[in-house]
Amino acid sequence: MTISMKSLGRLAVMRAVILTLLVIIPSIVYAQIFYKVEGKGMKSPSYIFGTHHLAPLSVLDDIPEVTEAFSESETVVGEIEMSDMAASALVLQKYMMAPSDSTLMDIYGKDEFDRLNKEFKKWSGGLDLTFFNQFKPMVASATVGASMVAENLPGVTPGEQLDTYFQTVGVQAGKRVAALETIEEQSEFLFNSVSIADQGKAFKEQLDNPEKSMDEARMLNECYFSHDIDRLLGATVAESENPEFFETILYKRNSNWLERLPAILEDGSAFIAVGALHLAGPRGVISGLRNMGYEVTPIR
Repeated sequence: MTISMKSLGRLAVMRAVILTLLVIIPSIVYAQIFYKVEGKGMKSPSYIFGTHHLAPLSVLDDIPEVTEAFSESETVVGEIEMSDMAASALVLQKYMMAPSDSTLMDIYGKDEFDRLNKEFKKWSGGLDLTFFNQFKPMVASATVGASMVAENLPGVTPGEQLDTYFQTVGVQAGKRVAALETIEEQSEFLFNSVSIADQGKAFKEQLDNPEKSMDEARMLNECYFSHDIDRLLGATVAESENPEFFETILYKRNSNWLERLPAILEDGSAFIAVGALHLAGPRGVISGLRNMGYEVTPIR
């Protein structure tokens, strides 16, 4: 199969987007981010580590228990399997593309599109918004978000994430890799949980008020390192203009994962690395496992 240069360009964009979208989707940390799971006939203990997509890999230097648990585990479990992002990008394309009557130009009109394009170029290294015209607004928003993170959180590289790191090192060590959802399922949650109109509104606000987005990114990092769930969770829920999005992107996925985790836990020691947001609260993975009869102990 021959892939054109234009297609290769889109693949590169899609690869960046699947990583960067994980940055702009809020990652909220529970009061504790590392747990040991036992009981219910498990052969050996497993571990759950809450990741944060704006945290540098150096965060692991201060948590040697995580490295030890990872070394002992037979299987590395993530939200999705990160090994072949190029192949995943091909699957993503149908979710990322906007309907023919809902391009960025259709959403904003020519004058507003041209105005936003000037702001977009400031954050995209001169890349023209026209390139994203046929994509959903969330795709262009992810590109801007990556630049904002890079400018305001030195040392953080969106493409260098804890989730990817654990799977990469796990494969090198001969560990099995398992996923809690497919790339199709995650793409459906990410791209179709919010209407294109709402995506367009959020993208416009991001360009018109970049300071707000950057403040939110800084707050996310502060809360991750201080484990301040009350301030972060309360602020996120209170300020959200789309509670249905959190219902889908968070709680629905948690429910799906809790149905799939028992088979993984019964199959040997697993190291499970997922966004810390999914661990939090009465509808989080930790509470869910406890309600199912597992003994889940925080490792401090």
